[in-house]
Amino acid sequence: KREGRAADEAGNRMQSAGGKASQAHQKVKESALESSGALGMVKTAALGAATAIGGAALAVVGFGIKSAADMETARVSFDVMLGSAKKAGDFLQKLQSFAVVTPFQLADLKTYAARLLAVGVNANDIIPLLRRIGDSTSAVGTGSFGIERAVNALNEMKLASQVSEIHLKELAFAGVPIFDA
Repeated sequence: KREGRAADEAGNRMQSAGGKASQAHQKVKESALESSGALGMVKTAALGAATAIGGAALAVVGFGIKSAADMETARVSFDVMLGSAKKAGDFLQKLQSFAVVTPFQLADLKTYAARLLAVGVNANDIIPLLRRIGDSTSAVGTGSFGIERAVNALNEMKLASQVSEIHLKELAFAGVPIFDA
């Protein structure tokens, strides 16, 4: 329910801000029609710049609201998977810190972590596991696609309760050096 209210509130704010930006744009058009000469062009340019700045500010606010809503959704998901809000908050904080020192996006790392948690990987093992996978995949240039592929292969192995040649090949294709001795 919390993420639903946050999304509704974000939508209302975006709609209100969008209406204000539309009003500002209309004023720029009206001013352009009314104005003439050099002074009119300066006035029109200034109003156009103000509209652009307002639009940029709207985009920043919208991004911030979406990020907050995404983080709240992740917090609720990890709360369910880890069994408590405190564990979820601590885990997300560790994941955020990890994202800062890697080339990978927090949104992707949250997805990978949730997938690993869902198949029973211990929360304390997830970041070290993602670090090793990330180092391997980065070294061979497969990046976030490689991590996703490796996480999928690990999930399949965990769910099947066995390792098959296909799973090992998936890890190798992802960039994990499993055939190196």
